Amino acid sequence: MDAHDVRIFCALAISGPPEALVPARRSGIRRIALGIGLDEKTVRVRLRRLEDEGFIKYYQASPDLSLLGMTAEATHRFEAVNVATKLEALRFAEAQLGMVEALDFLGTTFVVTGAGTSPEESTGLQKRIAHRFELDRIEQGQRVLRQCPARLLPVDWRIIERMRYDARAPQGDVAEALGLTPRMVRYRLRRIRASGGVTIRPVIDARRQNGLILYRLSVTAESPARQEVLAELQRRLGDSIWATRIALTGPILLDMFGVTLADPEESAVRALEVKGVQACSALVLKEIREPPHGNWIDRRIADLAAGRTGALPDPVAA
Repeated sequence: MDAHDVRIFCALAISGPPEALVPARRSGIRRIALGIGLDEKTVRVRLRRLEDEGFIKYYQASPDLSLLGMTAEATHRFEAVNVATKLEALRFAEAQLGMVEALDFLGTTFVVTGAGTSPEESTGLQKRIAHRFELDRIEQGQRVLRQCPARLLPVDWRIIERMRYDARAPQGDVAEALGLTPRMVRYRLRRIRASGGVTIRPVIDARRQNGLILYRLSVTAESPARQEVLAELQRRLGDSIWATRIALTGPILLDMFGVTLADPEESAVRALEVKGVQACSALVLKEIREPPHGNWIDRRIADLAAGRTGALPDPVAA
């Protein structure tokens, strides 16, 4: 991967792929091309190569968690005693209700994000991991999920279910699979997109970055100045940032990319120079792990697609 590939990846990560719950693929390619100063053909060729090489595994349709009954999300960082324990803990997390995503970093560190129907339940997964494997956990952020105003019908959820792990599926194929007309699918996709209830993201394989180093900076800052600190970090490090996260509590998280092993450490040093920053650590990403297909999110989507809107399963049940 070179600098142009990185810029295309960042455009995808920040604003979504050019063909996913969107009627016109060409307009999406044009948007990315204009944003990064390349021609459309170059973007198209490079994007296809990222897909063919397996760096982008697939495009996933992710419904707003509030539409699934979740009201809170919590992220915690764990430090295992050894790599074997870390991997066992990650496999345990993947099988649990409420697991949204886990980040596996080089060494013995990993991060887990869980959701729940209350702030207390959102930490249930982390508590179970810590208890089962006798691990310390460090809060990385908790947030209350705003209720998404989208009102999706069962037919919308059927379309989302079909496109869940193939968000670039041709609309004709979606229509045929669901027994709908292409016109109906096109209309419902426009409504889904306009509702803001579903986002599309490229699911990447961090092990296939081919020269790209993905890493996370965890920045502790003075509470009254956290937004100002984030703005300054974005100004100084913006060319290497592809995602940011700042919750009500916990550190500021910057997901970044580099091309040399020195980049994570040098970025941490630059972050420490920002006024208001108290501490900063850098972790090199090895893998992004999701719950396996057929997980609690998939099951809830299937329920909504079938018109079943009853009680949710307890997301922190063992």
